[in-house]
Amino acid sequence: MEGVDESVPYPEKYHAHYPKTKAMAEKFVIAAAEQGLKTIVLRPHLIWGPLDNHLVPRIIERANRLVKVGDGRNLVDTIYIDNAAAAHIQAADRLEQNRNLSGRVYFISQDHPVLLWEMVDNILKTAGLDPVRRSISRNKVWMISADL
Repeated sequence: MEGVDESVPYPEKYHAHYPKTKAMAEKFVIAAAEQGLKTIVLRPHLIWGPLDNHLVPRIIERANRLVKVGDGRNLVDTIYIDNAAAAHIQAADRLEQNRNLSGRVYFISQDHPVLLWEMVDNILKTAGLDPVRRSISRNKVWMISADL
């Protein structure tokens, strides 16, 4: 999502189970706030850092199968693990000081989007692997997925 803030409504339809279940969890947490529990929803995106056992290993494992979708210039927000942890602690501290924050939703990121495929290629380079060379147009992906 580009150019949106936390007020963007949840979609009517989800294209994958992961964002759908995240939205369900957020709604549960917001409802708990409405019942008096002090809560804040934080939305980190693409957490990275030392000892990552999720993002980097999956990129490296799939290096030979990766295909850039679109022109390769899409931006993505990321957040370094230490900053994500600090954001959670700060949110808890602020909530303790100001109960009116309860039930609110906040995106957290480095506040500096990066080129997704440049980041992927840098990860591959660091692992001694070649950059992603194959690509497919965004329109073609939509046509293929419509047939599934």
